[in-house]
Amino acid sequence: MATFVGLSGCGSDKNAVMPDVTGKKLDVAESAIKDAGFEDEVKVDGGGVFGVVEESNWEVCDQSPVAGEAVSAAPRLTVDRSCDADAEPSKTSEPSKTSEPSETPSETLEPDASESSEPDAEQVLTADNSEDFAALLAVSDPCDETIAPFVAKYGGRTIEFDGAIAAMANHGDYDTRYDFLVYPGNKGPEATVGPAFKFEDENVFDLNLTGEKTSYVGEGDRFRFVAQVVKYNPNQCLLFLAPVSTTVR
Repeated sequence: MATFVGLSGCGSDKNAVMPDVTGKKLDVAESAIKDAGFEDEVKVDGGGVFGVVEESNWEVCDQSPVAGEAVSAAPRLTVDRSCDADAEPSKTSEPSKTSEPSETPSETLEPDASESSEPDAEQVLTADNSEDFAALLAVSDPCDETIAPFVAKYGGRTIEFDGAIAAMANHGDYDTRYDFLVYPGNKGPEATVGPAFKFEDENVFDLNLTGEKTSYVGEGDRFRFVAQVVKYNPNQCLLFLAPVSTTVR
């Protein structure tokens, strides 16, 4: 996915020279390009299904033009969560690990069923009755290191929270199945607190809408979500949920 990131809109210096921003966080790279004298839009490739939501969570893996060249058009930056994932395997690694790429399941943390069997395992977790869930909703980074342990402990449990849709995209080639990005609170795409929840490959009716009847949902819409904790992908910094009920607020 390619997006344009506006730096200033005040024009650019014809003599601007491209700085070396490979390996830097996207927000730092954009500041460096602006400091070099280029103040127009920067084109960003990557960012996954929903594009770049939080610039500081993305690393610049490639740049055009290269460092030292004059900037004559909009610079293009290719980003990923971590550029190390694209690096060549170490020569000291075991043959079985260097000859084959890591499988997706190994990158996704599945819940540990043994840790979620508690006396109140049937109770729906809310910010009021669970300190762990309240802390999860308050994290300031969707890649926060406390998210994976939460999923390992509470995988399969049902949670309930107020949230808003931050982004909505068609799932694959489907016209009526979607991937929903949801943040806690009321700000949707402008949210700065909480993990990035994702409902994947769901029809609008799969959300089990209740309350004010509606057959359409979109970015910024607010709901009371009840959902099951499925898994966490640390590479994408996404916490996957399965919808139970969704009440219009």
